[in-house]
Amino acid sequence: MLPKQVASRLSASQHSLLARKLSMASQSSSSWLLRTRVNGTSQVSRDYHSKICKSTNSVILNHSITHGNILMMDINISNMKNLSSKYCIGTREFSTSTMVAQNEESNLENREPRLKILLVDGTPLVVRAYHGTPPLSTSSGIPTNAVLTYVKSLVNILQSDHYDCVGVFFDSGKPSIRKSISPDYKATRKPTDDLLKKQFPICKLITEKMGIKVISKDGFEADDLIATMTREARDLNYSVVIVSSDKDLHCLADEHTVLLDPMTKKIVTMNDIIEKYSLPPKLLPDYLALVGDTADNIKGVKGIGKKKAVGLLEQFISIDDIINNIDKIPEKKSREAILNHLDDLKLSLQLVQLDENVSLPYTNHDFVKQLEELEMNSVLKLIQKKAKTELIDKNTNNVEATTEQKPKGRKKPVIETVTLSSTMSSADLELVKQNYAASDSTIGKITKECEYNIILNEQELEKLINDIKSSGQVSFSTEVCLLSMHNPVLAGMTFCLQKGVAYYVPFFKNGKVEFKESIARLAENSMMQKIKSEIMENSNILKIGHDIKRHIKALAHYGVSINNFDDIMVMSYVLNCGKHGHEMDELVENVLGMNPKEYLIPEKEVLGIGKKKVTLLEADIVAVVHYACQHSDITQQIYDLLKPELQKLPKLTHLYETIERPLVETLAAIEMKGVFMDQEALDRMEEEYKEKIKEVGNKIREAAGFAAIDHIEITTEEEVAEILSNIEENEEFNINSNRQLGQVIFEKLGIGGKHKKKTKLGDYILNAEVLEKLADEGHAIAKYILEYRALTKLYSTYIHGLKQHINPYTKRIHTTFQNALTVTGRLSSVMPNIQNIPVKTKEGKQIRRCFIAPSDEYVIMKVDYSQVELRILAHLARIDVLKEAFKNGADVHAITASQVFKVPLDKVDKATRNKAKAINFGIIYGMSEFGLSKRIGVDTQTAKAFIEQYFQQYPGIKSYMENTKDFCRKRGFVNTLFHRRCWIPGINDIGSKSGFAERTSINTPIQGTSADVTKIAMNSLHKAFLEKGLRTRMIIQVHDEIVFEVPKDEVEIVKPIIVELMEGAPNFNGTWFSVPLTVEVSVDSKWLADE
Repeated sequence: MLPKQVASRLSASQHSLLARKLSMASQSSSSWLLRTRVNGTSQVSRDYHSKICKSTNSVILNHSITHGNILMMDINISNMKNLSSKYCIGTREFSTSTMVAQNEESNLENREPRLKILLVDGTPLVVRAYHGTPPLSTSSGIPTNAVLTYVKSLVNILQSDHYDCVGVFFDSGKPSIRKSISPDYKATRKPTDDLLKKQFPICKLITEKMGIKVISKDGFEADDLIATMTREARDLNYSVVIVSSDKDLHCLADEHTVLLDPMTKKIVTMNDIIEKYSLPPKLLPDYLALVGDTADNIKGVKGIGKKKAVGLLEQFISIDDIINNIDKIPEKKSREAILNHLDDLKLSLQLVQLDENVSLPYTNHDFVKQLEELEMNSVLKLIQKKAKTELIDKNTNNVEATTEQKPKGRKKPVIETVTLSSTMSSADLELVKQNYAASDSTIGKITKECEYNIILNEQELEKLINDIKSSGQVSFSTEVCLLSMHNPVLAGMTFCLQKGVAYYVPFFKNGKVEFKESIARLAENSMMQKIKSEIMENSNILKIGHDIKRHIKALAHYGVSINNFDDIMVMSYVLNCGKHGHEMDELVENVLGMNPKEYLIPEKEVLGIGKKKVTLLEADIVAVVHYACQHSDITQQIYDLLKPELQKLPKLTHLYETIERPLVETLAAIEMKGVFMDQEALDRMEEEYKEKIKEVGNKIREAAGFAAIDHIEITTEEEVAEILSNIEENEEFNINSNRQLGQVIFEKLGIGGKHKKKTKLGDYILNAEVLEKLADEGHAIAKYILEYRALTKLYSTYIHGLKQHINPYTKRIHTTFQNALTVTGRLSSVMPNIQNIPVKTKEGKQIRRCFIAPSDEYVIMKVDYSQVELRILAHLARIDVLKEAFKNGADVHAITASQVFKVPLDKVDKATRNKAKAINFGIIYGMSEFGLSKRIGVDTQTAKAFIEQYFQQYPGIKSYMENTKDFCRKRGFVNTLFHRRCWIPGINDIGSKSGFAERTSINTPIQGTSADVTKIAMNSLHKAFLEKGLRTRMIIQVHDEIVFEVPKDEVEIVKPIIVELMEGAPNFNGTWFSVPLTVEVSVDSKWLADE
């Protein structure tokens, strides 16, 4: 028998699972490794066996296969007499024979390395590419959107690993044998679009031109061909990677066959499948035959659900075994269900089983090996030669080229040289040489043609400056050494004039320099002053960077400004808002077409990790030079591709040059100014919340039947997230443990049975939705937990969190506004996030009152746009009634209530007005009748009637919504009033994703226009304050609200300026806006006045 210390940890189902795993392992090879799960951890079988050996001195594992796939095993422990037993599954017993697994380690060591074969399920890859890419066509009208994305996906897959053999499999396009067996097979699927059909032959042709076999066969699906090739690969001792997200192929997984999901990029192993289904992969067809498959219109057995199917297949070994032993099925309902649907079951099994014996035109031996020189550039050149892809604006007949030529990829040779300046001092030259010679760096992302230089004296710097002046532009990067959150030191700068050639100028020799010391030293540094006057502040030189705002702030500490710049992060955001991210690694992947993990030098390879981590001032000089120079080099490469693309699109160029690029300086000024905090008020709130958390925590403990605790100890920042985790060792209940809370509620207290659900890891689900339901049912403990979680979040995120971010030098919080993140163009705030501070709750208001004027000589002025998004909707949808109401300053929500609910205007009460208000704002966000019913407390039918009445009253809004969705489906993006192009992923998908994308397409032009208006106003205000020599500054921006720090003697001066520029923003650069915007102004000593 199993030793007690192991056996006690395994349930009956785990024993069964263990046996199945051993079965699969033993079939795959004579020498095998077993992966098993013991006490929640996965480990190799020899480790598992060694634990038994340790506790019993010795063990011999004997196992054999009898009756199909059932594994029988004896475990003999040598120091215990006559200790052996049969291992049984289900209700049966089988006699055992013995086969001793000997010399396992030596067999594994001597085995030949396995070749790796890649089998790609091509059909769904093309389909997904078609539905996920905006319509593209050649000048002659040939559709190519699926082709481009398919080829990119395929190349990314090929470059992700080394494969010895590659094959791509397609459905033939003709009816399969399954269709002749059952005409209903896949009958619920929509017909393939004609534009998609035309692209399959192109995809196949390009795949073949890449040197990859394309395999399809009439009468068979690609799944059957992949199954056949997988079987042949096993016979040849290959490792197999199947690229597909199709669950039908999961049955092929085994020890040496895995699946790669092309959407998530995740590897799906045999163990993952066992974990998900509680069945070995080879039983999945039997499982699907029982439960059915709606995607393929396979009926299954009515009355047999997932749990029952798993139970039956644990008891029996296959569908055939179930049918042959149907009288032994213990549950009557399951037995009758199978008897009543026996024909459906047999048919379903026929349909779901893959054919592993198709006669193929190729074998594995015929596969062309994947060529090492296969690169994305060569593939795209082939496409571009075949046809120039163009995005056609059907409304304007404008044709805007969108070909995406990517530069050649790079391999990963080890760094070989750093060009040393010829005129260095002998001491400096010797120092660098010594560091270089001693370097054992294995950073391998830079090719031999890269010439990365280090400059250590003024003569070399002068030469570089002259070259920059001759060029008229330079890419650059600041290299900041962050000693702590508020202690940034400028370690050096890099400059690049052309691809592969860059220069690093360090400002300090190795060692540590404090922030204040660095400011004093660089003020006297002649090289820094030359860079300042002759490069950074020289308006005749264009400076190119990534996230220029960050560089502006880094240099501002040292009295350096940046005149005349381009920002590749912002350029990419303007071009591809919603398509992908715009951080450096994301631009490397999406603009350069490189794998950032392979191409970029990671910080950890330069600075190290953990306790051994050093700063840029302490790291190996060779590593620092390459790490730093790569930043400006890559910036230059990306700029060379983005700039021409932007210039092709005049409206987007105008958006970039007049709104987004000026905003970089505006936001940098806001962030550097910061907002003053009332630290004493935060301290008082911290103590108050600790007491509240303790009180509510004790209520939870008492409701759970535990004793209260007298104090809460919070001594470090790390303990904030687990406020009550620091309890005495003898305490048995931790409120922050979701597992313990679930056990207390559902097991100890025995409440909420109908809400009892578990995660895959076996923990009870106890999220806000479950707790709210339990609280509604009158269970006090659920109400206390909700309150406790709200309090701890406020404490850790806002109270303690805000205190952490107060700069010790300025006594202010300096948030960061992310200006290249959202799909709509809105700004977002991080470190800390001051935009998400609750505005309606008592606690949120209390926190806002901690943002204060710095002294009695200043006030805080808050200026809000009034109903800006509703006004924009009235303009875009051309709703004359609403336009007139806004022009006359009437109550728009009351007018809506009167017209929708047919009530005289003077009879509209507060409740009716609130319903109309909910509809007005809900429509902007594409709210459904379900969402509206929840918002205003009516049933869905009533809410649906309200929405229908609304559209009848304002038909222009319905037309706007439908026209916007149609526009987006055709082009893949929507525009704001100021021509911001917002790409909407998934707009042509099928199902729930499409619904979300449609709602986003409706809201984005409205919310995006609002964001544009706010940005225009911010730029105008920033410029006005500087030009007029005013001390007033913007300090916070939250959606439709701008907050200012104003000297008291400037209040009456700036108020009319602010109102004029904010209300006039929509008419920027001659844009005509038919609805007046109004703002509301309030002045106080705090962000939110006391009530």
